[in-house]
Amino acid sequence: MSYRFATADVAFLRSERGARALAECAELPLRTDTRIADVTAARRIAGEYGPAVLETVLLRRRAAGKLRNHTAWLCTDVALQQASASRVATHRARRLAGRDVHDVTCSIGGDLVELARFASRYVGSDTDPVRLSMAAHNCASHGVASNLLRADALAPATRNTVVVADPARRDDAGRRNHRPDAFVPSLDELAAVYTGRDLVVKTAPGINPAAAPWAAETELVSLDGQAREACLYSAGVAEVSRRASVLRSDGAFWTITDDEPDEIGVAAVGPWLVDPDPAVVRAGLVRHYGARHGMWQLDERIAYLTGNVPPPGTRAFRVVDSGPYSEKSLRAALRRHDAGSLEILVRGVDVDPNTLRRRLNPRGTTALTVLIARVGSKPVAFLCRAELIPAPHGG
Repeated sequence: MSYRFATADVAFLRSERGARALAECAELPLRTDTRIADVTAARRIAGEYGPAVLETVLLRRRAAGKLRNHTAWLCTDVALQQASASRVATHRARRLAGRDVHDVTCSIGGDLVELARFASRYVGSDTDPVRLSMAAHNCASHGVASNLLRADALAPATRNTVVVADPARRDDAGRRNHRPDAFVPSLDELAAVYTGRDLVVKTAPGINPAAAPWAAETELVSLDGQAREACLYSAGVAEVSRRASVLRSDGAFWTITDDEPDEIGVAAVGPWLVDPDPAVVRAGLVRHYGARHGMWQLDERIAYLTGNVPPPGTRAFRVVDSGPYSEKSLRAALRRHDAGSLEILVRGVDVDPNTLRRRLNPRGTTALTVLIARVGSKPVAFLCRAELIPAPHGG
């Protein structure tokens, strides 16, 4: 179980002595085989606060690639797990630029730090004094004012603000809650308390929009090819019904909405196959994406798209062979094309890629990808070469 911070721990970590202890312990290896030596060193450096220091160093290492300026953050294990990646938080904050914003579940301040860069005025609140103290440190370490107060998300403490909420979806042990009525606070509670207010709620990417009938827009957000979250917007801040926003760590991004055309055909495979970004798939915008790039579907029920020219900035698959799927025919195709390293992607077919790869055991020299999908009533295998298609300058 992860370390449970107390307010005294955070006070120490925020002190000059705590900062020196964190800097010294940041040099420790913190491996399984050095655990006893690391704990001994931390006790010598920080005394009774050694465990808090070690936990913080470990969490900062885990935050690399997720939180901007990750070596400056104070956080708990569960708070770090639920925190938005800074790139995602920045994207959401931009949509609220120039507004007065109240983050009613600010936790350690992951969203608040980014909101402070764009909002006209902002405030964060939470019920947990430990996380509020961490948020104060995190705001200060990023050069923004820590406008914080202790308040329950379901007891409105501001007026005429956009309310931003990130309901807890994990228990104290870090286990996920998947039912919206088990979130803390629940989606229904937030909607009831903030009726008539502009409301923005971050939630899991697998959310069923029917769970939030008040939401006028559902935005699915991915980062570097991984679906990160869904964001629900009430009517006052909504712009479309459905949106997919595809972000990259290098700052590039693009977005697609249900306002765009979605008229595409269904036909045989072309020279290229594309598996759309998971945000596009989860947002139900596969046809819109295909229409934007002149592609068509193999089957109306699967997300793979095909066409003559792949979209820029994607990982696309150049088709080198295809045919009805069976292990025997696929094994023969792999031999014909000297397949060695083999990636297997599956849609709509009951095939376990790892089990199939072991059975096929390709021994050639060429790296290939096989996409297995149900087209019509039968599975089809497409043997491909994966290629990264350059994006235009600026993403």
